[in-house]
Amino acid sequence: MNSVYLAYLANLLLFSIPPLYLATLPPMVRRVGLYSYLSIILLIGGVLGGVYAFPLADGLTLSGGSMAYGAFMMTAVMLLITERREYVFHYLLRLLISVNLFVFCGFEFLLWVLESPSMVNFNNLNPDLFRVSLWVMLLGGTMIALQFLLMMQLFIWLKKWLKTLAAVTGVYTLVFILVLCLDGVVFPLILVGLEPELVEKIISNLRGKLVLAISFSLPLLLFYWLFRNNLRAFIRTPLTIRKLLYVSRDQLIRELNASHSEASRLKEYNAQLAKQS
Repeated sequence: MNSVYLAYLANLLLFSIPPLYLATLPPMVRRVGLYSYLSIILLIGGVLGGVYAFPLADGLTLSGGSMAYGAFMMTAVMLLITERREYVFHYLLRLLISVNLFVFCGFEFLLWVLESPSMVNFNNLNPDLFRVSLWVMLLGGTMIALQFLLMMQLFIWLKKWLKTLAAVTGVYTLVFILVLCLDGVVFPLILVGLEPELVEKIISNLRGKLVLAISFSLPLLLFYWLFRNNLRAFIRTPLTIRKLLYVSRDQLIRELNASHSEASRLKEYNAQLAKQS
């Protein structure tokens, strides 16, 4: 097998194994772990786009930043399925805003340091690696939030009509692929505008996003199978689209308290089982 494809597969596994492992942990640890992993992906995603890329075919190149984007969306879906709460979107939105602003400020500082003639650049790092646009970062974060919101809405709406677990798994995977492909069309249109020479770029982006979406849908399918009980619980949990946008602070606190109580009861129950055994 070509070394490029081996490296691509290794990168896919590197991004996919941590959230799959974190999903096996107790609720509180799992929640903290998945949110932390999402933060790490956001932190390194901007750098990876300028560090390496995979030339998979003629006119088809996937950057490290694109891989981080696919891993973020995959992990966000795992978080939604395991948590089964509307507030996931709100915390994800806060995470996107806070981490992106932190990354922008950090990159601006590093750019200033590396370009300063009085500073010593020991490893001869290219300052352009940390040159980012706040507008592009905010637009990217907004697009990710809207895509995840769309995915949540479709998941909630479609689960009412799907009768079997196999149907849910297949349709949810298809929705995941379509939403990621949508990013390859909408993001360039917003960033550049509708221009004749942009059509070829959009087609190239669409091909890349399709390969990316299919790649990360494979570990997502594995997640659906390994954690099918969580998926069944998600299907049975009554979620409403209205709560995705209109959730008060008191409701969020009640949801968190309920989660803490549930975790405490589970811990006590496991202790009783251990004592009985």
